[in-house]
Amino acid sequence: MGELRLQNKNRENRFLLGRLARVSANYPRCIIGISILLAVMSVYHTVTHLDFKTSRNSLISLKEPAVNRYKQISENFGRLTNALVVVEGLDLNRMKEFVKNLAATLEKEPAYFQNLIYRIDTSTLDGKKLLYLSYPELVDLKRKLIDYGELIEELSFSPEIRTILGYINQKISEATVSYLISNLIGSDTEKSEADSSPDIQKKPVDLSFLRSLLEEMRWALGTEYRFHSPWNTFFNAGSEFSEDGFLASKDGRFVYMILDLKKNKGGFSNKWIPLERLRGHIRGLAKQYPDLKAGVTGEVALATDEMKQALNDTLWATGIALIGIGLLFIIVFRQSFNPLLVIFSLVLSICWAFGWLTLTVGHLTILSVAFTPILLGLGVDFGIHILARYLEEKNNGLEFNQMVQHAFQHTGKAVSAGALTTALAFFAVMLADFRGIQELGFIAGSGVLLTLIGTFTVLPALLSLTKTRKQSKAKGHLHLNRPLVILERIYSHPKSVVIGAVVITTLSAVFMSRVFFDYNLLNLQAKGTESVVWEKKILNHSQRSSWFAVTTADSLENVRRKEKTFKSLPGVRKIRSIEDLIPENQEIKIPAVLELEPLVIDYDFMLEDPESLDVTEIAEVVDKIKFKLRTEVKWDPEKKPDEAEIRLTREALVRFADSLKQTDEKTAQTRLTRFQKKLFKDFSNKFKLLKDNVRPSGPVVESDIPTNILRRFKGKDGQYLLRIYSKENIWNKEPMEAFVSQLKSIEPDITGSPIVGYLSIHHMKKGYLQGGFYAIAAIVIVLLVLFRRLKETTLALIPLVFAVIWTLGWMGGFGISFNLANVIALPLLLGIVVDDGIHVVHRFRERPHAVERLITNSTAQAISLTSWTTMVGFGSLLISRHLGIFSLGLVITVAVGTAWVLSLILLPVVLKFGSITKEG
Repeated sequence: MGELRLQNKNRENRFLLGRLARVSANYPRCIIGISILLAVMSVYHTVTHLDFKTSRNSLISLKEPAVNRYKQISENFGRLTNALVVVEGLDLNRMKEFVKNLAATLEKEPAYFQNLIYRIDTSTLDGKKLLYLSYPELVDLKRKLIDYGELIEELSFSPEIRTILGYINQKISEATVSYLISNLIGSDTEKSEADSSPDIQKKPVDLSFLRSLLEEMRWALGTEYRFHSPWNTFFNAGSEFSEDGFLASKDGRFVYMILDLKKNKGGFSNKWIPLERLRGHIRGLAKQYPDLKAGVTGEVALATDEMKQALNDTLWATGIALIGIGLLFIIVFRQSFNPLLVIFSLVLSICWAFGWLTLTVGHLTILSVAFTPILLGLGVDFGIHILARYLEEKNNGLEFNQMVQHAFQHTGKAVSAGALTTALAFFAVMLADFRGIQELGFIAGSGVLLTLIGTFTVLPALLSLTKTRKQSKAKGHLHLNRPLVILERIYSHPKSVVIGAVVITTLSAVFMSRVFFDYNLLNLQAKGTESVVWEKKILNHSQRSSWFAVTTADSLENVRRKEKTFKSLPGVRKIRSIEDLIPENQEIKIPAVLELEPLVIDYDFMLEDPESLDVTEIAEVVDKIKFKLRTEVKWDPEKKPDEAEIRLTREALVRFADSLKQTDEKTAQTRLTRFQKKLFKDFSNKFKLLKDNVRPSGPVVESDIPTNILRRFKGKDGQYLLRIYSKENIWNKEPMEAFVSQLKSIEPDITGSPIVGYLSIHHMKKGYLQGGFYAIAAIVIVLLVLFRRLKETTLALIPLVFAVIWTLGWMGGFGISFNLANVIALPLLLGIVVDDGIHVVHRFRERPHAVERLITNSTAQAISLTSWTTMVGFGSLLISRHLGIFSLGLVITVAVGTAWVLSLILLPVVLKFGSITKEG
């Protein structure tokens, strides 16, 4: 017997952490002084050096070619990820004025804002702007100027809508009456063969401008009208140079400003200080423009908003978790002093963890930012188990040294095994091929070990210092016997427990197939986040995304070749490159432009306001045109438009006539007169633009391009940049995959935000699966080393296996999706949930014939409290407005609760069955 005790004592002495606890208890002031000093140094280093990586590029391995190329292109062409100010309103001039005034304010703060682009100074292109039209467009413009020369002349004297409608009515009459006359009275001369030749080009009446005008007039009758120029149809004019160089959407709904936010190096500020200053300036200016709405989006704003929201949510969650865990601790132990000692040691440990991650990793990402409440929920478990055993031994009448010996040597082994298992599960995740997961695994694993060290150093030191206090003399223990003893009734029906577990597991397996993965990163962010609201608004109204792919070319010829190749892809909407700035085929365009000069040079337009519009007169002319566009009307074959053109125009006439009838005459007159004023001011501006550019001095060359625009498309090394935009919403999985695969089929090393985002998602999913596999392997190895038996290892894994299956089942049943934030729950669960099974099996080994005692001893009660504190830690994330963090808290909270039930009900029942079988 003496030899056996000596062997056990030697075994206990070999337990390193137990010896560390005894040393800490013997030198408490020294240990606590060093611990507090390390905590203060850690906090200072964190505050001054910890950075936040908002870009998802930082989540991918630096070895990834797409990330490296994206970085190289960014260095060559300047920052590719900009902030985007969006102004929305009905009055385009007011929107231009807004961004102009905003730019004047921002330019005074170069320390925060750089490279502002809101207006393209096109003065260097004066005289050459018509060269941006294609050759067919120039030919068509010449034809229109000839055909509509009479109308243009009339408008120079009488700029009114009735002049336009009257002229079009006349042209339609000529095209129909000439046919009637030739058929009724016959032609004076026979048509020659040449005249009837099919090679003679038809000159049908152009109805496209009439349709555009009618649609605009119909919208102008509404309460909220945003002017869109019908003259773009007439002049073949786009919006590139027709809005004084301002960056406006094609429909005139938005005006944009692009700028860089200057990053503050170090500390917590990152990019959100300049972002908040920008929003402050916008809010201040918006007071002067109550009719306009404005906000900030773009990749930088989206990433910064997400990180800021996640950080704010995490700080609140940390505070709630700390208070919740403390209160739960106090309520369960029915004392405040000893639980506060555990909390204090835990807080010091977390301070060390922050210092360590700042020293080693140096930053947090959107994946690792929520690790503090996670560590609170996990780290407090160690102190709970130790304190529960400490109080149990105290109630048995042992001296302090014996209490420390039993608590930190016996229970300490199980605590160490659970902590080591959890830490190894996290460290195993580092084997995954995904940088973001590797960093999280290292941070979380290191944090678990540091909290374990804190438990075996700070906690025994604190217990030693306070052992003479009156509070410590009172008997204390966990007060969970009564609620937990109810579970003993369940043990009397073991078959029902097993059958129930099988049924739930079967149902869970069925619903598991319904779990899906939400790839849309916008769905993770808090509802109402400004950058997300504006990004979605732009997507909904203009199908424009702040994400674009990028590639380079070494010459203009290669730019044009690549652009034509990429434009042929079904998923590509548009490409922006220097090709937009230096037109091709200028040698044939210049003569075509010069031919326009005699057609426009003699016209001048006065900017006086036109007379008030007569609604009755407009209605009459519209009815006449509508009458002449009946299907049975015969046209001159050479002047007849396509049947589709006639049908669409008649439908537009009917819609306008109906809207006019439904609008009060006085209201219609006011609104159409206002529209008429804008219409002819726009006409005057466009015609002036036309006149000023019919004598190009030569082709457009690089030196003509505005500097701030050229540097966005020509790099420091002379390479040219191509920005490729998707036709579909690439925030969603299918369009993103299709877009990326199409681009890679042409150029495998293409890069840009969509490619990096796609790789991020792909590697993240793969990394979590790999991390989960490695975590399971690490857990099994640790359990085999701890128990040295396959049977007990398998038993300890029961709560983990069933908890994962049941969690996936309820997720599928309730429609809870995985996303790029909560998918981390899978490897996390493996490290967290396994502890319960370890403690149950470890305590069962001490008394294998008293399964029921598992419920009444300190181990089961500690398991309950640790599960609840973990649930409080993760449950605190449910206050998060960031939907990704919220869903992470939800999934793990439910899973931990599930594992607790399994550990205290199913696992003991299985152990009891095993004992009975063994005895039998």
